[in-house]
Amino acid sequence: MLTFEQHEENVSQRVAEAEEKLRAATEADRAVLEQQLAEAKKRASDLEVDFARKQAELDAAHDRLSRLHNNMEAEKVEAAKRALDRGDTRLADALFGEAQEKLAAQAGDIAAEAAKLAYERGRIAEDDIRWQDADQHYAEAARLSPTYDNLIMAGMFADKCGDYRRGARTKEQLVDVAEAEFGAEDAKTATALNNLAESYRAQGRYGEAEPLYRRALEIGEKTLGAEHPSVAIRLNNLALLLEATGRYDEAESLYRRALEIGEKTLGAEHPSVAIRLNNLAGLLEATGRHDEAEPLYRRALEIGEKTLGADHPDVGISVGNLAGLLFATDRLEEATPLRYKELTIMQAAHGANHPHVATASNNLALLLKATGRHDDAEPLYRRALEIGEKTLGAEHPSVAIRLNNLAGLLEATGRYDEAEPLYQRAIKIFRASLGEDHPNTKKVIANYETFKATRDKP
Repeated sequence: MLTFEQHEENVSQRVAEAEEKLRAATEADRAVLEQQLAEAKKRASDLEVDFARKQAELDAAHDRLSRLHNNMEAEKVEAAKRALDRGDTRLADALFGEAQEKLAAQAGDIAAEAAKLAYERGRIAEDDIRWQDADQHYAEAARLSPTYDNLIMAGMFADKCGDYRRGARTKEQLVDVAEAEFGAEDAKTATALNNLAESYRAQGRYGEAEPLYRRALEIGEKTLGAEHPSVAIRLNNLALLLEATGRYDEAESLYRRALEIGEKTLGAEHPSVAIRLNNLAGLLEATGRHDEAEPLYRRALEIGEKTLGADHPDVGISVGNLAGLLFATDRLEEATPLRYKELTIMQAAHGANHPHVATASNNLALLLKATGRHDDAEPLYRRALEIGEKTLGAEHPSVAIRLNNLAGLLEATGRYDEAEPLYQRAIKIFRASLGEDHPNTKKVIANYETFKATRDKP
């Protein structure tokens, strides 16, 4: 069987392969390859945990290969099993592909069996951190046999590979399948509804997301009980949407309830509790209650560093949140090193073209602009905008925030002709996605009016 030393060597090879692919990548492939490299490095950072995961996956692959004995040459199957004992999945992948081709050549209804083989190839590609291959195989499995499990994985990997629209379509299909297979009030249906709502929220489709979140929450409370950890997740997700659409009082109530459930069921030092603390603190900060927010941010950061390690991306979020509060309360010297730390953590964890990297770049640019370092801030603003447009879409509310921020810098440096179309585009996006009365829409309109008054002064 695979030894720890062999696994360590294999993981190191994965990191090296991911780095090599990234060096030779086209611009279109960079975002996925950077995430793959981040995943490989994450596995390398905790080899003992990953070794246990790998052993379980290899045992499952052995079992799946055994089921091919009736359809494939026994000698090939045994060779693939021996390769698995070294942690090498390539022969197993090839065998599943060969079996899938044989099925395709047969007459009759073989779609379900072919889908199983495509799914197995997806699992192998996922384990090997070949996400584009995994996406292809899982999508094929869902196409051949649109079952709940196949659609779950197809939707997940469409998102992972940056195709959020395809991911949303797959999750829409998943909801239909869950309702048909398990019933409208089943826990799996609630999961499907929540997943689709998350996809809509990520695209800024808040009006479509809200009723799905509420229905998923209602089903969860009925089937799991009001104090279940999964119910806390649904409460938190709905609160995020309510906050994004300016309904702070209702969002705060849900955040507090989610935090209370988490502390009761998971313990006060659990990483999920840190996430809830961050979210509640963010709302308190947004409503001007900085003194209440700061101890929650600091507690979240302390929990994250203790349980996850100082370089974990969740810790990066906590670092950024605390930096934001320090910035908002004019403690710029304290905030500056935290902003640089936030960006460093996010780049290492996610690669250079991830939405979290865009957020960290934007955050650092805001601070640099506030301290008069316009030349340093501008490329960070432009980078944040470019990543947002690529990963979230040109009409996403987060893109509108980046447009507003870049426009503000251009205004501050007297480049009015460049700034004006960015303000106008940001207003158009906010009006379409959030409505005329949302605080973000009103704020950018006010910024634009101030800009025009400044520009038109004699």
